[in-house]
Amino acid sequence: MKAAGGPDDEDLPEQDDTEEFDLDDDESEVDVGLDLFDDDDFPDDGEPVTAALGHDVTPGHDELHHFWTKDPRGLGRWVDSPTPWTTLVALLAEHVPLNKAKVFASRWFIEVFGYAAGSDKNRVAHGHKPRGHRVGPG
Repeated sequence: MKAAGGPDDEDLPEQDDTEEFDLDDDESEVDVGLDLFDDDDFPDDGEPVTAALGHDVTPGHDELHHFWTKDPRGLGRWVDSPTPWTTLVALLAEHVPLNKAKVFASRWFIEVFGYAAGSDKNRVAHGHKPRGHRVGPG
């Protein structure tokens, strides 16, 4: 059965399906300039990937984040400071550009403490009065 208004098989031009292509020919490869995987991404040393609390700490991946938010050596350098966010920014600025250090510090501060550095909870936790006349919502 043919579609309404469609061509009959007799109306189609003949095609030669016998042309062969050599897939091993160098001209058949297309270089798009994008290498999705480097050999370094998959080390073949037989070592299992080490993970901590569900975070990937494989070298070159998330070590900075893990060090400053989970490792006691990193946490000890900024958490007990009178100004922990500022201290963390200064420490991170040694490793990343300042604008990135501020973003990382803000996100990691919330991750560690459970509230933002500019919140009233943080002000009260560090011995200052909250802003405004009311404490809490409203």
